[in-house]
Amino acid sequence: MLTQVYNLFIYFLLELSMDRKKAILDAAAALFAERGFAATPTAEIARRAGVAEGTIFHHFKNKDELLFNIVIDLFDAFIEGIKTAIATPRNGLDAVEKALWFHLLFIEKKSSLVLVLVRDFPFKLLNVESPFSRELKTRAQRIHELFVECLERGRQDGSICPVSIQATAIILRSLLTGYTRLKFLSPVPLPEMREELIRFCRRSLTTSTTNHEQP
Repeated sequence: MLTQVYNLFIYFLLELSMDRKKAILDAAAALFAERGFAATPTAEIARRAGVAEGTIFHHFKNKDELLFNIVIDLFDAFIEGIKTAIATPRNGLDAVEKALWFHLLFIEKKSSLVLVLVRDFPFKLLNVESPFSRELKTRAQRIHELFVECLERGRQDGSICPVSIQATAIILRSLLTGYTRLKFLSPVPLPEMREELIRFCRRSLTTSTTNHEQP
């Protein structure tokens, strides 16, 4: 009986700890989006989360680690979402278009978190010496691999013209990264151009009979 009560007590403490950690992450993400990473003190995060400031440092070593966890959660959600989006395409080209559309819709749905990423992310976390570097680079590499898989499928089924797979994956990701940064950081609002972005990529990737006919 005592063992059962003890186990229930430990479970309660773990659940409480996880709830507090989530509350801290949610509060930090909201405040970073509102004020910016550098301008947000941990004391304010604690007030928003309804915890003592010391509780933050029980879960996270410092503010960098707090931001790192927010970014990792965002990357993980992106990876799982894009895997689902490209799971059942008609062909490789369709898979690429689904991946592109997923990115464009994801940054709308997660706009406050994406703003924090593109505006406030301290790129010192990517330094080799950073304890966070490996995890961030692993996730970035996984996103690259998913685009490569779509392109390879398209080359195999003929829906995508002959291209350098690795280079094209980087070009597509660069296009999306540039669009995202402009969308969130440009002083001039961007016009609606998602459909045109998709059409541009489709034109670049599809085989044109006129381009490949011999004279």
